[in-house]
Amino acid sequence: MTEEREIGQPRSIYHLGASDGLVVGVYMSIMYVLQVTGFNNGMLMLLSQAMLLGLPVVAFVLLRRAYVASRCTSRLSAIWMHGIVIFLCGSLLMGLVAYVYMRVINPDFIVNLFDQVAQIYLGMEQPEMKHIGVTLERLISEKLLPSPISFAFTLIWLGGFLGAIISLIIACILRWGFRKPNYEN
Repeated sequence: MTEEREIGQPRSIYHLGASDGLVVGVYMSIMYVLQVTGFNNGMLMLLSQAMLLGLPVVAFVLLRRAYVASRCTSRLSAIWMHGIVIFLCGSLLMGLVAYVYMRVINPDFIVNLFDQVAQIYLGMEQPEMKHIGVTLERLISEKLLPSPISFAFTLIWLGGFLGAIISLIIACILRWGFRKPNYEN
């Protein structure tokens, strides 16, 4: 199909979304690594949070580029689907990185994370908060924590769902609020 495509004919939104999803996936994977390694380093945590805020900007740039390449004729649904594919493919890559990190690089990550959160809750003065801390400690001691694969799939679903919402907002901005360039020569 790709060889038969005429010059100037746009690629499928799924193909374009997958290739743009690779870019977003690398971005999200770097953001994830900075987040999990930044628990004890404020600068890495701050950088990961800045990247999180920059993710909609990256998505906007990629979606706008495709929208302009289509001469601003793409329908709202096509722009939105392109964004959904971008975020789903990106989330798959980030989920793979997260799984490898939790399974190979830092197998105690989930236990340490739950333990840190439990200590925070136990340090609070409200009895309800202390109860949450005790419950988390009990989950740790009884080995009822999520597995790395379930944690990774949760990240994938979260990335896909939030990406769909972000993509819809961006699609609305592009379709109705973006000034179309003049293509007349």
